[in-house]
Amino acid sequence: MGPKKALTAEEGNDYKSLDFLSEEISIVKLQQKSILDLVEEMKALRNQNAKTSEQAKVIVIRNIKEMDKHK
Repeated sequence: MGPKKALTAEEGNDYKSLDFLSEEISIVKLQQKSILDLVEEMKALRNQNAKTSEQAKVIVIRNIKEMDKHK
């Protein structure tokens, strides 16, 4: 194996560009993870909200039936 060849200015710029892109990709991956976590949290909250709404409907119906009994 011979001596290491010196990088040309263009090759040096290519390496800098690759490093920059690698850092940007890492940032985007972290942002994607955060977005996916928020989406999952929203799904859970929607489910919780649906259950609460259903419980409220049951209570209202039960109260209406009770009021009808006392007429």
